[in-house]
Amino acid sequence: MAFSDDVFISYAHLDNQALTAGSEGWISSFADALGKRLGEVMGKPPRIWRDPKLQGNDVFGDELAARYQHAAALVSVFTPRYLASDWCQRELTGFWQAAAQSGGAVQGHKARVFKVVKTPVDSQRVPALVQPLLGYEFYRLQPGNGRPLEFNKVYGAEAERDFWVRLNDLAYDIADLLKQLEQPDAGTPPPAAYLATVTSDLREPHDALRRELLRQGWRVLPTVELPLVAAEAEALVRAQMAQVLLSVHLLGATAGLVPEGSDESMQALQARIAAEQARSSARANDHNHGQGLARLLWLAPDADSAEARQRALLDALRDDPIPAPGSDLLKTSFEALKTEVVRRMQAAQDALAARAAQATALTAQAAGGQPTRIYLVCSADDEAAVQPLQEHLFGLGFEVVLPLFEGDESQLRELNDTELRDCDGLLLYYGAGGELWLRQKLAELRRLPALGRHAPLRASGICIAPPATPAKQRLLTREAPLIAMPDGFAPAALQAFVTALQGPQ
Repeated sequence: MAFSDDVFISYAHLDNQALTAGSEGWISSFADALGKRLGEVMGKPPRIWRDPKLQGNDVFGDELAARYQHAAALVSVFTPRYLASDWCQRELTGFWQAAAQSGGAVQGHKARVFKVVKTPVDSQRVPALVQPLLGYEFYRLQPGNGRPLEFNKVYGAEAERDFWVRLNDLAYDIADLLKQLEQPDAGTPPPAAYLATVTSDLREPHDALRRELLRQGWRVLPTVELPLVAAEAEALVRAQMAQVLLSVHLLGATAGLVPEGSDESMQALQARIAAEQARSSARANDHNHGQGLARLLWLAPDADSAEARQRALLDALRDDPIPAPGSDLLKTSFEALKTEVVRRMQAAQDALAARAAQATALTAQAAGGQPTRIYLVCSADDEAAVQPLQEHLFGLGFEVVLPLFEGDESQLRELNDTELRDCDGLLLYYGAGGELWLRQKLAELRRLPALGRHAPLRASGICIAPPATPAKQRLLTREAPLIAMPDGFAPAALQAFVTALQGPQ
């Protein structure tokens, strides 16, 4: 899908006035910074266009319309003036209509409109088309008076730092969208986590956790603002949570807003639905020993000083006599929370991949095929260490065979040659065996044709396992891919090997 511009920036010219003598306007600074950061993320200069000259009373020209109609993404800078401008509204509506004719205004789980909120606006005045979209707030509310402070360097170093942090989030999200537009058939979407919406006091850790999940390559839901009507919010939350492996809830001292038609806060609503769906999915997976939705609840350091309504919620969560399966209530540092979230997501992803691989293997066997055979070669000293790896691969539906170490030497050699000739995949477990042992096994790989093997191995690898040695650290070879397991068995490290085995036979 070809576009003339990557990004069209829609804004009101009143919002680009310089606040101090000798400085440039906020929009100009924003556009320049976005171009630089987006270029770094994409690895090439982005095509960003904004109108630096036209005023709100100018004639709406064909050239301007052609610009936004052929742009991949629209960045709308929301301010009170933007909402009052007919010109800006026409750009927003026109882009949305044009996007519907060029792949759709929403691609997968990503909208092509990015709502940058420079100055707080009345949500009721935001056009219905973009009301549900998550916004990128370039301001924070000051403690005490609650007044917004714009992310602008004229307000000091902290405000400038916050500007770049938020801009970094925006740049990565735009880059993801542009990549998706270039490769619309990229395959199965990555696993997702549900990161519950939070009150304003927890916005910073919420955004930091979102960035970490995205950095790990996972999706983060919800992708839209939750409706302010309880029934609508509940329907949306249930639909979003049905797509995820893990639900994470950050809870502090503030209860937050109560949606219309409910007596519980939005945070309580999301925590309740997560518990219900965790129980439901756990029951549905009991028959195949799968795991349902996991739920993590994190209490911020100031949670104990919560207002009455929030304190009642926290007490109910602490004292729940029958917690949902896979639920944990954590009162740790934020860094510890991030580590635990990543660990939980990785474990859930591994379990999901294992069930999929097992199902594939069972389907092949039911169709009359033989199970895929892996020859797992190790030294005699590694028989115990290799057991978790063997059991994991067997659990995925593979037939896993280890070498024998006792018996007649010629028979052992003949059996080893047979396994090398007949296996579908080969793994060399480089643990207690020394460098000489590895070289001998690699030499056996080179003589596979002499053993009568005609088909190439579907997958091979060298598992670099403990103990660490200088020989392992300097190992470089093209004879088989290296699979690093420096701290012991790591299922995630086997993904490429397993995927290759599950490919076309």
